[in-house]
Amino acid sequence: MIDTIVILLIFYMTFSRFADAAKESKITLPQAKAGSTLDIRPGNVVVNLIEADTISLDKAEYKLTQLPGLLLKFKETVPKDQKVSVVLRADKSNVKYKDISDFMKMCAKAGIVDVTFATLEGGK
Repeated sequence: MIDTIVILLIFYMTFSRFADAAKESKITLPQAKAGSTLDIRPGNVVVNLIEADTISLDKAEYKLTQLPGLLLKFKETVPKDQKVSVVLRADKSNVKYKDISDFMKMCAKAGIVDVTFATLEGGK
């Protein structure tokens, strides 16, 4: 019984960490006509692209060029059988298409090709 309670406690603590990471920056997300609800899993890492060269990860700001190293460190913490993916939250007023292309190149340097773009529902 105690083991079950401890496992549940760990699960909820982990889940709340991912939920907090998704809301850590004051970012205005772009709107989309359609989409699905984002289900953040332990293999996901949420990265906030604040400006062209500034990202936020786990409530700390970094330069975009530091992203591959950060993602490689994250990959080391994830079990080998679990897929690692990135959830990108980009500020629609400060980020251009070129910046997203640069972001994707940095993810590719870390060997991550699964990137999800966070948006708000309600675009026209």
